[in-house]
Amino acid sequence: MTQTATGQVRTLIAIYISVLLIGCLFGITMPLLSLRLEWMGASKSINGLSAAIGVSSMLIMAPFMPRILSWLGTKTTMLWACLMASCALSLFPIFADIMPWFPIRLFFGLALTALFTCSETWLNLTVPAKNRGLMLGLYGTILSVGFSLGPYLLSLTGMAGAAPFTMAASMTILAGLAIFLLTNNVKTDVPDKTSGLMNLWVKHPTPFLAAFLFGGIETGIFTLLPVHATMAGLEAAAAAQLLVAVGVGNVAMQLPIGWLADRVNNRLLLAICALSGLAGGVALLLLEVGSPLMMGWLVFWGGAVVGFYTVGLSMLVKTSPSELIPSMNAGFLTMYGLGAVLLPSASGLAMDHAGLMGLPGILIFICASYLSLLTWRWWGHRRLKHSL
Repeated sequence: MTQTATGQVRTLIAIYISVLLIGCLFGITMPLLSLRLEWMGASKSINGLSAAIGVSSMLIMAPFMPRILSWLGTKTTMLWACLMASCALSLFPIFADIMPWFPIRLFFGLALTALFTCSETWLNLTVPAKNRGLMLGLYGTILSVGFSLGPYLLSLTGMAGAAPFTMAASMTILAGLAIFLLTNNVKTDVPDKTSGLMNLWVKHPTPFLAAFLFGGIETGIFTLLPVHATMAGLEAAAAAQLLVAVGVGNVAMQLPIGWLADRVNNRLLLAICALSGLAGGVALLLLEVGSPLMMGWLVFWGGAVVGFYTVGLSMLVKTSPSELIPSMNAGFLTMYGLGAVLLPSASGLAMDHAGLMGLPGILIFICASYLSLLTWRWWGHRRLKHSL
């Protein structure tokens, strides 16, 4: 094995270790911050605002990441982001008042965005283009495993006191240690005018809109599927089990989808994902919520929908020159954030006005719209090819 190959393996090991720990961190802090705010007397709207600040930080930070990576480099950026996240986590238990938590949550969200954008960019710069789908699938699988472990780790410390925050902060320190010991700093090219996010979105609507759909569907399902289930008459504990089925699909199918993304036409795979998402909306209308058939379908559906992320990002970076990859990753994460903010809000409004038709109706509409876009662009490319 050459020195270059050895360095690539060390970098990949460090990235995957850090992603596992960041996934654990995410799985710990999502329920922890919400429940602690509730214990502090925050209303549901205040709690929702806190969560929105966490997502909005993604929209604030992601557009700046290409320039930050060209200035600081991958290793330095990751180390600073780990330090920022651990500092934010250390500050949460100090304040018993609700208001200081909002700027801390924003600061924490900025650090998480830097960690996600930098790790994805670094991964895509390290692996050959022909294997990026598989490696992104492995990245997503490890992230999902970490996210699933988070609540279990939280159960070991409990919700009270500083212990859960200390454990979460230790995750960022360990991630930073892996990056520090195993990697070398890589500075990316300075972004030019052609790498502006709006320019990239216009040139590559198919994969970027896949990120928008994934952000909206993932956030909407994990936020509103239990609400939909309780509206249908399911007990709260049983409704929460639906998310376990979705999570199993997320973990199980990302790697095979990534493998397929390196070998099968990516537009065809995205069309299959969109059809699966549409069928999921129909299933919510037709199948008995909580039935074994529904649980089995949710496993498949959770895996198929995550293909929007794996296939979309693979399609985006597979043929991109290395100097554009940081901007591609930043644009992808920004579109994910927009979807995570806008689509769950639309789904919530639809549920208020249409009841049990609300969430399935939004899912069917957005997936059908995306299928229409894919069909229109396929037809346009086909006509252009025949005219040449």
